[in-house]
Amino acid sequence: MTTRALVAVIVLAGAPLVPLTATWVRFLRDAGAETPASVARVRLGTILASLSFALLLGSLIWSPLLGPDYSKRRLTMIYANLVLMALVAVAAAFGSKRYKLPLAASGLLIALEWAYLAVISSVV
Repeated sequence: MTTRALVAVIVLAGAPLVPLTATWVRFLRDAGAETPASVARVRLGTILASLSFALLLGSLIWSPLLGPDYSKRRLTMIYANLVLMALVAVAAAFGSKRYKLPLAASGLLIALEWAYLAVISSVV
């Protein structure tokens, strides 16, 4: 692996981590300031984004985690996570003002990474 490729992997892996961490910090610090419905929606979006990002990182470390190469299971997992993160980003964009930017940004960045993985998995 070249140095340029290593830097690209680190940037791609670290980019969603910053807004996702900011969302968790805001949520854990002052979750009582929001309405219960808003807190439940933010909690669900944050947990889904964290699990999807963990699955993405896990699949970068151990490729068979998503399924065998060129299998329907692998592409289904990739596209399901892509759609899920796009929905989290849209829901966060119309959600609570306090969590709007970091949760929408992390959902969008994770969705873009799933889209990149979909392109790579379907072309190669």
